[in-house]
Amino acid sequence: MQTSLRATVGPPTGRRRPGLAAQFQDAWDEMAGFVLNRKLRAAEFHGERLDPSQLRALAVLDAGELGMRDLADRLGLAESSVTRLVDRLEAAGLAERHAAGPGEDRRRVHVRLTGDGGAFVTRVRAAEREFLKEILESLEPAERVELVRLFAKVAARLRERETAGSTTWEVRA
Repeated sequence: MQTSLRATVGPPTGRRRPGLAAQFQDAWDEMAGFVLNRKLRAAEFHGERLDPSQLRALAVLDAGELGMRDLADRLGLAESSVTRLVDRLEAAGLAERHAAGPGEDRRRVHVRLTGDGGAFVTRVRAAEREFLKEILESLEPAERVELVRLFAKVAARLRERETAGSTTWEVRA
């Protein structure tokens, strides 16, 4: 079954909402749908499709092993949800749990990628890079540089907010 978000994100093509933020949101949602669809199509492992939370966990673990609580914090999920997520990754042979190392609290459990998990992340990232190249190729050379510069600027600002503890949006009734 092919996953498609196009019908669920953003306004129909050609409809512009007033306000720059609303237009940015519409474009963002539509682009996110394209990116997620492409990523999900690339995210098959032995015939089983991984969901976005599993893909995110694998990407986080690609930087190195983590304790379960640390992984939950990085993913913004409850530890019980991460336990189930890691159960699925272990069952697929992509991650494995192990006891904490010498000198650490022996009750702590760490998780890391398996060899197959690391190879899978490498394949998914290569597919993502190819897709991003396609996006960049649709722009003029100066626009490409500007797009990358702006994304880096926004990412830096979001990192600053996260470091300062501003990771949630306030929703007012």
